[in-house]
Amino acid sequence: MELNRLGDVVHALPAVHAFKEAMPDAVISMVVEQPHHELVSLMPSVDRVIEGGRTRTLAGLLKLIRQVRRERFDLVCSLSPIRRNALLARVARGRYKAGYLSVWQRIPPYLRRTRVSARGFRLARKELYGFDHISTAASKVCVALGLSVSGGRIAFRSADHEPMPGNSYIVFHPFAGWKFREWPENLAREFLMGVLQSTDFSVVVIGDRTEERRARGLSAGVDGTGRVQVRAGLAIPELMELISRAAAFVGTDSGPYQLCALLGKPAVGLFGPNSPEITGSRVDGSRILYHKLECSPCDQRRCIRPGAACMMQITPDEVLITMRELIRRLVIQPSSGCA
Repeated sequence: MELNRLGDVVHALPAVHAFKEAMPDAVISMVVEQPHHELVSLMPSVDRVIEGGRTRTLAGLLKLIRQVRRERFDLVCSLSPIRRNALLARVARGRYKAGYLSVWQRIPPYLRRTRVSARGFRLARKELYGFDHISTAASKVCVALGLSVSGGRIAFRSADHEPMPGNSYIVFHPFAGWKFREWPENLAREFLMGVLQSTDFSVVVIGDRTEERRARGLSAGVDGTGRVQVRAGLAIPELMELISRAAAFVGTDSGPYQLCALLGKPAVGLFGPNSPEITGSRVDGSRILYHKLECSPCDQRRCIRPGAACMMQITPDEVLITMRELIRRLVIQPSSGCA
């Protein structure tokens, strides 16, 4: 089960694939929140997706608990160290349980260490997750169980989607689920103007439905030629196709940026309150812009430098230069991971 944000779901999928490879006859069920159902359902390794609503509310979490309690499993795994995962794993009906099962720690997962534990049996190895890259959280559960996780690409089922434009465009995502990870809109607007004035590329600004108004606000007054498009609320298969065909992806440390890693797509990542050592792309050729301050990384619940926050240190010019370098490298030596 993985009830955290899109990035955590993305990095849990190789572990789920490892379970299927080790136990091909097992029926693999994965519990995720509704927005991530489409992504997980594309995985041949997953036989069944159990979809929950928004579990960040007590009502939503209780509803999913009741739903899961109606099931019976042989093995229940919590794949990342968040309390909702742990709680759901502990109350689920299963003879054996493994993963991150502690419900008591309130400190953000990336600022603490959490032990992989088990109920009903002894683990093959002791594993501890903390201050590690996000991609290792779920894989450490596999290692503790004695399974190996391959680093190869994951195959997905094909999905119908609307036709996408050619690859003469940049995908740009300055928003994030965490307020302090977003790139300020005035800087994002300057970057858009720089792309239009100094390159022949179009720009597709992406976001979810709640970000559509701000995305359109960014493009307003910047472009009179139609080279800036806004695509908000895309289904996961459409978003994956859009990203894979783009000349480049530029975005904050958020779900779409993590999808690039799943697709093997080099990207320009804009980092501030979270360390790129924890969530930065490991795809060859990717670029990261990060100006570490005395308060980095932080818990992202408040900012002690509101007038000079970490994301404000990233300038439109350096993003534009870095994006050009990435595209130039891909033209000279195309990445085998790009679709």
